[in-house]
Amino acid sequence: MVKGGSLSKKVLSSLLIIALLTLCCPWFVSENSKAAAATYLYPKTLATDGEKLYVATDQGLLVWNGKVFSEVKPPHLPSVKITTVNADPSTSLIVGTDNGAAYPFRQSYWRVVTTGDGLPASSVTAAANCKNQIFIGTPNGLAVYTKNSTNRPIIYQYPELPHNNVTSLVCSGDQAFVGTMSGIMRITGNNAYYISPVSTTKMLVSGGKLWVASSQGLFQFDLQGRLLKRWDVNSGLYSSNIKALAASEDSVYVYDGKNIVRIGDMKKFPVSVTIYDMVYMKGQFFLATPNGLFSTYDFLDYVNVFKAQSYLQDAFYSGTHLVELRNNIVLIDGRPANISGVVKAYQGDWVTVVTSNQVYLVNPSSLSRYTVKSDAFFEIAPHSIQSAYYCASSGMLYLASYGQLYAIHRTSGTFQKTAIPLYGIKSLWSDGKFVYLLADRGWIIADSWGKVIRSGTWNFYVRDVTFSDKLIFIATDQGVKYGSSLWSGFRNYASLDALRLFSPANSKNLWASTTKGLVKMGTEPIYYNWGNGLLALPDNMLSDTSSLKLFIGGKIYQWQPSHMVDWLGSIGKEEASKLQAAGILAGFHGKTYPTKTLTYQELAVFYARLKDIRPSNVSTNARADTWAKPYIAALEQKGFRLDLDYRLNAQRNIVQNWIPELSYLFRDSGALTRQKAVSSLYSLLPY
Repeated sequence: MVKGGSLSKKVLSSLLIIALLTLCCPWFVSENSKAAAATYLYPKTLATDGEKLYVATDQGLLVWNGKVFSEVKPPHLPSVKITTVNADPSTSLIVGTDNGAAYPFRQSYWRVVTTGDGLPASSVTAAANCKNQIFIGTPNGLAVYTKNSTNRPIIYQYPELPHNNVTSLVCSGDQAFVGTMSGIMRITGNNAYYISPVSTTKMLVSGGKLWVASSQGLFQFDLQGRLLKRWDVNSGLYSSNIKALAASEDSVYVYDGKNIVRIGDMKKFPVSVTIYDMVYMKGQFFLATPNGLFSTYDFLDYVNVFKAQSYLQDAFYSGTHLVELRNNIVLIDGRPANISGVVKAYQGDWVTVVTSNQVYLVNPSSLSRYTVKSDAFFEIAPHSIQSAYYCASSGMLYLASYGQLYAIHRTSGTFQKTAIPLYGIKSLWSDGKFVYLLADRGWIIADSWGKVIRSGTWNFYVRDVTFSDKLIFIATDQGVKYGSSLWSGFRNYASLDALRLFSPANSKNLWASTTKGLVKMGTEPIYYNWGNGLLALPDNMLSDTSSLKLFIGGKIYQWQPSHMVDWLGSIGKEEASKLQAAGILAGFHGKTYPTKTLTYQELAVFYARLKDIRPSNVSTNARADTWAKPYIAALEQKGFRLDLDYRLNAQRNIVQNWIPELSYLFRDSGALTRQKAVSSLYSLLPY
């Protein structure tokens, strides 16, 4: 056990004690000392089924059984970047990622659902496994799947939902509660009922009541949706913005930005690090923090401390300066800004740096640091900030929170607060005279003190925003659009179903990411497929010189987008990418020759790799090229033998007698090209 007054001091003390005991007493080995030595990526969200703890990270799902961790990664999951986990003692696990969701479906088979299976967006924000239905929330609506069925889902979107951005889901019997950015719904069967305008961050059912953590405080409802009680700053909470919520057998606990608060008696347990999430399992509370995973019985003693690995949390350019958030420390062009415990950083004329309890401004050229002091922070907790922008010419700092825009003068601390009817903030910036706010469902233009001058709503959903060559580009559910400013509106640019947009530093190129690959936009777009060593969709593209510098899941990758650039059209493009990622479609010198007619030896190599038949060292008299003979020899040992030249173009009647399983490849007339074959061969993958 470790005694101390703050979480950081306890962790340091525990590590020092264990180190001293290990040095002076070699026989001292404990479960805690073993656990403390382990390192993993920092946990983002947590879930438990009562027996196991599920830890979501940007590089896979960790499963803790009380002694060791195991990992779940693709092919069972559509991506390694885990965004949400639903676990319950009475139902099966659901794992949400940035590219779809997965859940067990009939015995050991995992069903993966993506936008191709009806999800209204690729990124999954919440999930729930109810009595007869699977609920999957996204930033663009809710999908409801019938259990043990592969039918398309029922979709709920605005105005059926208060907001398209679903933030939390929880089941109670045969009904589901749906929390969004601007309200809560209750769904029973095919009927949906509006409950409250509360903006939710997390929900749970405990003691026959619905508990809702939100940006306006903690709310308690009965299971019919009637409000029973509310807790906020007026009730003694440090902040009304509640980020974490958990329930034990006898009480509910929340994290208010400074303390863990036991709601039953409002007892506060101070913590000195940011809590991303917390759950209760087997008498212990597990806390997800930037420093790693902690468990405690009473918020006084902390055990099983797992240190977070060195990790790049964010990377972007602010002007010409590269800003990195690494291990909760901000680096600008590789130089530390002397601020620790950083939660988020935002681009602007100066970089806005947010910790759990303070906001700083950093001049990226000199690294001069300024502490922003204002009475505004009696109203807005730093950890609740959605977006920020500092304008040097006006000396104004703009902070967007849930439903509020704050304009703060840097030197005087004077501020103005403006209520705004927008929640999903995508971009915030200022030209010194006006401040502009662009959200998923609308936009606002305000004066330098935040007074709204003009506003409007979209008839589409905005997924992402970027600026390129003095133009604003937005990725929407109706394609990519562009405009010169919010004053003039937007026009259609491309019909591409883009998820993210990128405008690399020192480049006039515009890039887009989709579920299938990267696209270099322009008059003649160039398409690149996923699968060439990339584990997830990029968070950002930092440069696009000779290679692409991509920020993905806590790491920066140098990616050469040369593979499969010769793959024609869209037919078989996604399948070819996945076959290439599986090591089945290799190509030659970066090309895959999609229009080339398939030969018997190429078909033999494809089939052997698909079936995981290893190349054989046994000699063969087959008439074939050297690179194909080991595969042909392996197939011959299994009875697949041809008495002809393997270098000839494949014919249906021959293949039907040679490998009957592949005869279906010739169902269309004409020569069997690689493009045709790959589209069908993909179905033989074991996952």
